[in-house]
Parts: sequence; structure tokens; C-alpha cells
Amino acid sequence: ELTLADATFEFLDALEHLRPFGNQNPAPVLAVRGVGVDSTSVVGELGAHLRAVLRSGNVSLRAIGFGLGDRLDDVRPGMSYDVAFRLRGDVWNGRRRLQAEIIDLRPTGAA
Repeated sequence: ELTLADATFEFLDALEHLRPFGNQNPAPVLAVRGVGVDSTSVVGELGAHLRAVLRSGNVSLRAIGFGLGDRLDDVRPGMSYDVAFRLRGDVWNGRRRLQAEIIDLRPTGAA
């Protein structure tokens, strides 16, 4: 468990030391609690994937939930969520960016 502010390139670089990931050594699943969700949309063929921006104070993190497009109506701005995710980095147009790969999310306080 970490705060959204802890999800940095430095943290991602530290996670890279745990590689190689595979069946016997799965990539770490991280959790943040009580984060807001800014813009949401679906992407991919038939809207299969959920795209969102996670926010905590002035910190934001782009996120994608593969296969979670059907949850779009369950994720509302203004509500607070607990999110399980894998932290990923990518390069787009020569610029390095962080992204949360959402594994699951639920409203904060839900059992």
C-alpha cells in the first residue's frame, strides 16, 4: 500500500530490481486508498477497457483497466476509491510517462 505521491519514476525503477516477472515471480500489485477519479472513458474494441485519471490532492496518475470497460458507469468523479494496480512506465513521443494498470477498484469503505 502506498500513497499516490509515492508512485514515482524512482519507485518504478526500484521495482525493476525485482525482475524478471513471470509465473514464479509475479509483478507486484500495489494499492492506494481514498483516491478520487477524474476523467473516465472507455477505449479499445467495443469499449473493453476503462481509462481514468486517479487523483489525490494535486497528484494525478493516468490509469487503464484492461477488460474493465463495463465498469465505466460504476466509477464516478467526486467519489473516493481504493485501487489495486501495477505501476507501469511507457514512452510516448519521446516522453517517459507513468501509468497505473488497474487490477480492481472499489468505493472506499466497501467490504
